Amino acid sequence: LATFAQIMLDVFRECDVVSRLGGDEFVAMLIDTDSEKVNAVLERFAAAVAKTNASMGKPFTIEYSAGVANFAYDTDKSIEDMLQEADAAMYKDKKGEAR
Repeated sequence: LATFAQIMLDVFRECDVVSRLGGDEFVAMLIDTDSEKVNAVLERFAAAVAKTNASMGKPFTIEYSAGVANFAYDTDKSIEDMLQEADAAMYKDKKGEAR
């Protein structure tokens, strides 16, 4: 978990909010980012995870699922509602329906 968290901190920008929600769930909230920028960040993140997996020399690899939800800066949605939408997208990715 610590290695995964460090990868997140290394890949995401200082202005983004990166947090552990609990257990093995993490969230990154990106500010002023369109779909193209999100895809670029996710590609950098995947590359960083792959590089870490290749260099760890452990009998396991880090795997993850990602969910993306976009909101306008002036959304009326609560943080809980936004996280719920992203969580639903993550479960689609986990089932192989996205990404």
